[in-house]
Amino acid sequence: LVDEDESVRSLAHFCLVDVLLVKSQTEVKTANQKSVFADHFVECLFHFNQFQGHNTYNRFPQTEREKALFQLAGSRNRLRRDFLYQTMLEHCTDLERLEITRTICQDILGAVADDGKLLTEAMEPVLRDALVVLASKTIKLKASRAQGGEGGEDDEEEQQAMAKKAKAVLISKIAKKNLVENIVPIIIALKGVMEKSHSPLLKHLMAYLREVMRDFKEETADIMAADRQLANEIMFDLQKYEDDMARRRRMSTA
Repeated sequence: LVDEDESVRSLAHFCLVDVLLVKSQTEVKTANQKSVFADHFVECLFHFNQFQGHNTYNRFPQTEREKALFQLAGSRNRLRRDFLYQTMLEHCTDLERLEITRTICQDILGAVADDGKLLTEAMEPVLRDALVVLASKTIKLKASRAQGGEGGEDDEEEQQAMAKKAKAVLISKIAKKNLVENIVPIIIALKGVMEKSHSPLLKHLMAYLREVMRDFKEETADIMAADRQLANEIMFDLQKYEDDMARRRRMSTA
């Protein structure tokens, strides 16, 4: 998908999206499983950065030749990795995106928040990619809009479609509430770890926190109402982040 040769990129897209993904989506419907992109997304964060220090992810055997052929680690490959993450997310459902968000927060952000010693130089690229993904537009939930029926669709089919849509919206709402209740404390804890270590990734974490506050207004409002001190701290930190970003923009254009 990120090869320099256009014909190779085209073939890879066909094999991955039009063949492998379609096959996995068919299996999802029959076996209640995740699609191949959703199932391996978090693994890719570790694999693309060649991080093998995790007990679960990226533990499959690889030869040195394979590592060299599929080299995506390092700052010079950031855009290529970001493109791959974006492509995978574009073909995930809303519930899969929620599950990916939950897993990234729990297994990556949460792990570092619980043990600051994990914030090593080798782990930083994985955490950077995770935060960029979480703050990206591609991982946001698709707008829930009722679709009009096509010509010839009878009332029974239309009612079934509306019922399916209503069920999906309800499940999404419940999942979003549970998600926010779990990830906001993780973000706050990780922020403390990063501030203590003066991590350069703090700006990425604040960018993600800003997106959480924007995208989950209703859910975060409940948390803020229950803990006013936490709410004040978050708003103060976000304002400080916005001021810093504005100052950097002014300096870059001066």
